[in-house]
Amino acid sequence: MSKRKIYWNRRDCKIATPFDAPSIAAVKLNYRGSPCSFEAILEDFNLSEPALQRLGLLVRAADVKGQESVAVERMGLRAIAQGFAALGLSDEESMERQFPVYEALYAYVQSQENTGGAGRNRTAE
Repeated sequence: MSKRKIYWNRRDCKIATPFDAPSIAAVKLNYRGSPCSFEAILEDFNLSEPALQRLGLLVRAADVKGQESVAVERMGLRAIAQGFAALGLSDEESMERQFPVYEALYAYVQSQENTGGAGRNRTAE
C-alpha cells in the first residue's frame, strides 16, 4: 500500500470482485478458517507489508469470534464497526465515512512497526 491511497467508489467501478459472501461458493475472498476476508484479500493480492499484515490481525480480532486474543485493540475497532452499523447508512456512505478510520488505524500500525511500539503483538490477558 505504501503511500498511495486506494478508494472504492461504486460509481467508478466497472468490474468488482465480490467478497465476504460465504454462502456463495464462487466468491473466493471469504473467511478462511481463522483469517478474515481482509486477510484473504491481502493473501490473494500478495500484499505482505508488515503494517498491512498487522492491520489484518486487528480486523480479525474485531470480526472473528474466538480470535479476540489476537490483538488488544479489538474492542475499539469492534465498537466503531458496530457504531457505523447502528447509523443505518447505505453501504456506500458507511464505507466513505469509515475510510478515514482505517487510514488512521493503518498509520497507527505503521508507527508501531517503525518504532517497535509497546502495543505491538500484545494479546489480551
